[in-house]
Amino acid sequence: MRCLSWNCRGLGNPSAVRALKKLLKAQCPYIVFLMETRLEIDDKKVKSSLLCGSLSNFYMIDCNYVNSHRSGGLALIWNDSVNLDILHSNITYIDMYITTCNNLNNSWFATGFYESPYYSQKYLTCEAIKDLHHQKNSAPWLIFGDFNLILNSSEKLGGGYYIFPTYTNV
Repeated sequence: MRCLSWNCRGLGNPSAVRALKKLLKAQCPYIVFLMETRLEIDDKKVKSSLLCGSLSNFYMIDCNYVNSHRSGGLALIWNDSVNLDILHSNITYIDMYITTCNNLNNSWFATGFYESPYYSQKYLTCEAIKDLHHQKNSAPWLIFGDFNLILNSSEKLGGGYYIFPTYTNV
């Protein structure tokens, strides 16, 4: 099973939507986790931005408004060959239980994270991971996303709509 995670930095921009569609077509993931969508569930462009090909199911966390600007927002998209149950979600993560339809013995937990970039809130990332880990009872667990945990600023890349997706064959 192929899972894809991408900090898209806004799906209100047509070039970001084109990049997403191109990425989805090239990688054919079963599950996609998007961070910083900057969308709200009632935005007219949500369905056209998120649903593509066999990816026909979605779950969203609305973006925030900070100083009249949109920020954050999470989206999870998956296809019908995956049974996916949302266990818990908030503005920083979506926790789920996944079972593939073709093999009921193939199931695990997964959590897509997008944590705060602010240094003063870094400890919250580690606390959330620790709390979720205690709930999993040693079951298989895939944890992915953007933890915003870096040692120094030289580790950061970005500026334009660069595609640095992470994907995992599970």
